[in-house]
Parts: sequence; structure tokens; C-alpha cells
Amino acid sequence: MKKPQNTTLIIIFALVFLVVFVNFGIKQGINQIGATDIDFPAYYYAPTLVFQQKLSPYPLGNWNLVEDLVGQELWPYVYPPPSLLLFAPLNWLSYETAEIVFLALNHLLTVFIAYLLFSKILKINNLLHWLIGLSYFYLFAPLAITISFGQNNLIVLALILLFWYALKKRGILFLAQFRLHWLFF
Repeated sequence: MKKPQNTTLIIIFALVFLVVFVNFGIKQGINQIGATDIDFPAYYYAPTLVFQQKLSPYPLGNWNLVEDLVGQELWPYVYPPPSLLLFAPLNWLSYETAEIVFLALNHLLTVFIAYLLFSKILKINNLLHWLIGLSYFYLFAPLAITISFGQNNLIVLALILLFWYALKKRGILFLAQFRLHWLFF
């Protein structure tokens, strides 16, 4: 049997990746619009409770007010108070529009994370390895769950990878500057 050439493997894995990517885009993109999210409502309604109603989102009594308004039971807001500033701009939009924006953000972060991880951190420069890695990346079940549940894991992962890349690029001195910065904040 003749060993396939590198270009044949690249074409095969390019087609595999295309099928995987399109399938992922349909299942975790188009089909997710309007679907019931588990975590996203907390990101949307907690800043409203804090900045408009002047109530803390942490006591269950206050969170029950949101549940009564929405008409369903919601997961409570369990994130640190500064994260409210990150999610506050979602309140400039209607719930449905904010949900689509958050879904689009998760998809953009997926591409950004793949680029940062493969290109900058792992320094993969072989197209075949990229295609295999991306195919696995988009078949990774926790990625699909994160997007379908409306979770913020991709935001956290992108920030961790950016920090890791900056640390790798600039060395330990960057870490010392970063910690020093927080002393004055």
C-alpha cells in the first residue's frame, strides 16, 4: 500500500475539520439562539439588580425578586462583585439580543483561544497538526457544554491564556509588575 502524501492528509483533515466545524456551528450556534441557558440569566440579571435596584445579588431573598420577575427559577449569581462590571454592558441590550451577543462572544473566544493556544503557546506551525488539533478542539464535549449552558468559562480561559502568554513572552519580571500593580489598585 502506498503511503499517502502530506497534501492528501491535509485535504482529508481539512474536510474532516470543515464537517466538524460546520456541525459545531449549527449545533452550538444557530440552534442555541433562543434556547434556555443555565448560567447566562445570572450574568444578565445580577447587574440589573445591583445597578438599577441597588440590591445585592447574593442574598436569596433578593435573587427571588429576579426569579419572580422572570417567572422561572434561576441559578444564583455566585461570582465576585467586580465581575458585575464585566456583565453590566449586557443590560444595554434586550435579553434576547444580549444572549445572541454572548453566544457570538463565546464563538469568537473559541477561535481566539485556539489561535492563542496552538500558534503562540504551543507554537504549532504545521498545517496538518493545526487541522487535527482544531478538529479535536471542536469535538471536545466540555466546549459544547460551556457554550450551550451560556457559561463564562471561555472568558476565564482566554484571560488565563493571555496572562500565560504574556508571562512566557516577558518572563518573571512581568509577574512581579503585575502583582505590584494590584497593590495600588
